Amino acid sequence: PATTGELTIGSWRGTAGRKAFFGGIDPQTRLTTDPITITVKPLPPAPPGFSGAVGTFELAATLSEKEVVQGMPVEVRLRVFGSGNPDAIAAPSLDSIEGAYVTSPEANIEQNVDREAYLKTFVYTVTPLEAGDLTIPPLEFLYFDPEDGQYKTVATDPFAVHVLASPESDSRLYTAD
Repeated sequence: PATTGELTIGSWRGTAGRKAFFGGIDPQTRLTTDPITITVKPLPPAPPGFSGAVGTFELAATLSEKEVVQGMPVEVRLRVFGSGNPDAIAAPSLDSIEGAYVTSPEANIEQNVDREAYLKTFVYTVTPLEAGDLTIPPLEFLYFDPEDGQYKTVATDPFAVHVLASPESDSRLYTAD
């Protein structure tokens, strides 16, 4: 729900039937549900960085490579598991990393059948521009937990990537005609 107060979900009406054993259709049964009324409470004042995710969530992150050649990208794959609305899960910020180029994340939502929850995946591409050790900082996700009635932050660990110098030379050969 996007608004607070009393919300009534209207009744549902439908019919059900089945095929008879020897052909034809058994008589249809009419089904009706009662309306459901729920009370939607307002959220407490939100801290900075809250994107609207309400529910219970966990994070898992993986790195595609721990050692790469300068200029070759690595992928940071962040998975957010949860029981809330996956559309309200915004990508955690991975703004800039000194010595690397970072793309905006690609997002994908799927239902996680094993956990009976949703899974939203964000894939960040990080391209190291310099040789040496590169640290990808932790990614943080802020959400409101309705069971505890408070905002919570979960975070990944930082990732370390060893970047080997590119075998390509920086010098270029120019000829004059």
